[in-house]
Amino acid sequence: MKVLVTGASGVFGRVICRDLVRQGADVVALARRTVDIPGVRSISGDIRDADAVESAMGGCERVVHLAFLLAPLRSSTGIEDINLGGTRNVLRAMERSGAQKLVFTSSTLAYGPWPDNPDIISEDQPLRPHPDVLYARHKAECEAMIRDSGVPAVITRTCVVAGRDMDNYEFRFLAHPTLVAPYGSQKPWQFLHTDDVGRFHAMATLGERTGIVNVGPMDTGLTIEEIAEVLGKPLIKLPFNALRAGAEAAWRADLLELSPADLDGFRYMPTLDTTRMAREWGYTPVYGSREALLDARSGVKAVTYLGTAKIPTPWRTPLPNHRWTRNHDIADRYRVDPAPPGMRGEFDDFIDSRYPTLSTANVGEAFPGTLTPMSLIVGRDALRVAGAIQVEMLGMNDETVVHAQRTLAIASVAHRLYTNVSVVHAMARAMPGTSPREVDEHVLGIRHDVEDVELDRAFTLGTLRAAVGVPAAVLRMAGTGRRVTQLAERVSSMSYRREALRELSDNTLLTIVDALRETTIDAWAYSTTTNLAASAAQTLVRKLAPQMDIAAMRGGTADLASAVLLNGVTQLTDIARARPLLAKLITSDPSADLLPRLEGIDSLFAQRFWAVIDQGGHRGPGETELVNLMYGDNPAALLDAIRASLQTPARPISAAPVLPALSRRAVTMLNGAVRRRERCKDVATRSTHALRLALREIGRRQVEAGVFAEAADVFYLTPDEVAAPDLHAARVPARRDERARLAALSLPPLFTSRWEPQATRQPGDPTSLRGVGASPGLVRGPVRIMRDSDDDLEPGEVFVTHVTDVGWTALFGGACAVVTDIGGLHSHAAIVAREFGIPCVVGTDRATLDLTDGQLVEVDGTKGTVTPLVGEP
Repeated sequence: MKVLVTGASGVFGRVICRDLVRQGADVVALARRTVDIPGVRSISGDIRDADAVESAMGGCERVVHLAFLLAPLRSSTGIEDINLGGTRNVLRAMERSGAQKLVFTSSTLAYGPWPDNPDIISEDQPLRPHPDVLYARHKAECEAMIRDSGVPAVITRTCVVAGRDMDNYEFRFLAHPTLVAPYGSQKPWQFLHTDDVGRFHAMATLGERTGIVNVGPMDTGLTIEEIAEVLGKPLIKLPFNALRAGAEAAWRADLLELSPADLDGFRYMPTLDTTRMAREWGYTPVYGSREALLDARSGVKAVTYLGTAKIPTPWRTPLPNHRWTRNHDIADRYRVDPAPPGMRGEFDDFIDSRYPTLSTANVGEAFPGTLTPMSLIVGRDALRVAGAIQVEMLGMNDETVVHAQRTLAIASVAHRLYTNVSVVHAMARAMPGTSPREVDEHVLGIRHDVEDVELDRAFTLGTLRAAVGVPAAVLRMAGTGRRVTQLAERVSSMSYRREALRELSDNTLLTIVDALRETTIDAWAYSTTTNLAASAAQTLVRKLAPQMDIAAMRGGTADLASAVLLNGVTQLTDIARARPLLAKLITSDPSADLLPRLEGIDSLFAQRFWAVIDQGGHRGPGETELVNLMYGDNPAALLDAIRASLQTPARPISAAPVLPALSRRAVTMLNGAVRRRERCKDVATRSTHALRLALREIGRRQVEAGVFAEAADVFYLTPDEVAAPDLHAARVPARRDERARLAALSLPPLFTSRWEPQATRQPGDPTSLRGVGASPGLVRGPVRIMRDSDDDLEPGEVFVTHVTDVGWTALFGGACAVVTDIGGLHSHAAIVAREFGIPCVVGTDRATLDLTDGQLVEVDGTKGTVTPLVGEP
């Protein structure tokens, strides 16, 4: 069904277009500004232009008319042309084009802001708009115009909207430093969440029902005192006459969007009776007024308005802007397809020839493997938003670099995610105290064997230019911890156990999925910012003490989020070693059989074991791949890790060397930055796991409905497709095949312009591998290549893998050394191995290709070498 949406660039338009597309509609958006929504064809035009409206409506079966001015204008003629004239143009165009149904959004204000209104107002109540509030009066006049036209229509009378993506007139009012209200009685305000706006209006547009319906929450709203409390803002009350006089003066001076007449609307806001919406239309909003406003809080508090003026606040930590999740076109003359012929994937990005070098380092650690479509898009969107927020954090001004960072920093290649190294270098020059070379070596794991004069020179000049912005950048980054704490609270409020998820309605479940996806994106965005700070701190340490032993960087495992699992394994191993009978059972009995008997065998061990699962069960190997099982899903895997650790001799950890005072302070700062980064990533993975569980529940329901063959099919849809699985389930088999085909290929960790599959080295070739020495120690042992969580690691083996995330670290206790293809000094493998005294080499590029299971090697974690031992036992 083809649908025209007028005024589609506003808050209502964006969410309604999104939900229409999700339900399979062919959506055309008419607005003065370009509407950048996936699946929507945008037409630039003015609602006052009758020809433009008729042209845009060509072939459309239904129309959603949203183009309307809320904020009053000084000229009543101007606003009438838009509100009344625009509606006439829509009705005439419908008559000529044959469009069959209209959805028009009216307002609660059409009932009129009168003190004698009923406590709650039903649709049968006559409209009595305030004569001086043009918006309300025009809504009522348009309703009459539509009724007289005879066009089949849905008229929705909505209350104030709120939510995480609001940016409208009410948003600007709420974003003032202080809320002001008159003394005396005041009606509460109802708030309708933007998600509910989109879902209800999409349903009303595509359905056959017509009529008038109040659309709002099921509650009666919030008082002004409750609004101030939810937003965390002070409230000042003044006599009504004084408030009105001030509003009139500000209105005449063009300092305020609020007209004096609007004060009556604010004081006596009608309260909607939403019984018809729930009973006859079958829609119950997911959010109540408090929840909807609470979801808007972070956005409202992130900016400040005084009247019509937005006040610059360069010291504030910016909010992630989700507009940068969109795909961005690259001009034909620069666009390059990096895939060999016949190997391009459905979700592959093109790259820009001006920024041609890509690497899996760092990003491959956070999002490893050949990802399912759902995981790929969530990860790609998260890292795109992260790139955009870094621009705001650093206060970058170079338009070319800013655009590249916002649109090109991350690419999807063969179901894998790559960082654009060319763009990262530009960012490094903008980050005081960091150079491209140091980011390569410490973050990306790209080695430089000789002095790179150009990189150093660029670093010097870039640092001088960027130093001017250091104070503001530091202040903006300082607020990251507070933002992450807020995100952690939000994730906690949306984390449901499996049984609770089953009790949710389909609409509520989809809302939870949308909200968790956006929260996951936000958490990863802040995480990458803390990564920049950790890199700068690492650089400072290296400048102050270039000969420092790597072991001196240890900061202990207390409060280190990435060490939770290995700390737990180590402590549980110590408990088991002190209890020979328990240790014997763990090493001899299958973990799945032992698990239900733990409490009866040893209650102290069982209590501590389940505490570790509770604390770290949201993590596991490949934890950003949504289809994977975590330790909370499969606790027996943690027992397997304890078994391997029991069979490995206890490993003494040498004391960190004594450092000079200045170097010690720098190392303390570095460890603090690393802890903040790891905490932020832990919040991101908690959000990811909550999203995983909610998506599994959608998958389970679709299996019961006969749409999916198995619940995991849900991970082969995209975030938008999951809103209507029955429309897209037929795509799943081909996507499964494509992922398997691309997973069989070994892609290079670094390439320029185009990639080719890597070949494995011939067996018996003894060539040594070189990487980054991340944790000191010299050991020998047989190789065990770990490709997924089903692979078994025997005690004393060298743990070799492409990359590790925190979920893998529980297995480190049974390894004699750790070796990875990618990673730098800040990678999870490096940090955790260092803290636990496990020799570690990261960033070898080809360890998983060139080594074989059982091959004897020598790992030197100080020099960063892995040497095959030929002819030795």
